[in-house]
Amino acid sequence: MKNAPGGHVTFLFTDIEGSTQLAQKFPAEIHDLITRHHSIVSSALEARNGFLFKSDGDSFCCAFENPEDAVGKFRKNFALF
Repeated sequence: MKNAPGGHVTFLFTDIEGSTQLAQKFPAEIHDLITRHHSIVSSALEARNGFLFKSDGDSFCCAFENPEDAVGKFRKNFALF
């Protein structure tokens, strides 16, 4: 989705919980973890017509036209993560 959705929208926020501690404990692995997180979020955004309005480090702020688009693909992908 190239434009922000209008009307009633669903927001989805992602973040790797404890990423600072993970980076300190596993410095060699954190880059791959964040790269995989970005890949999952980007894929789900594209597949579900999501709109990314902010990203910072390991967090994403996204908007969708409906809750099903926001949750469906993410729940499936992050269950495997």
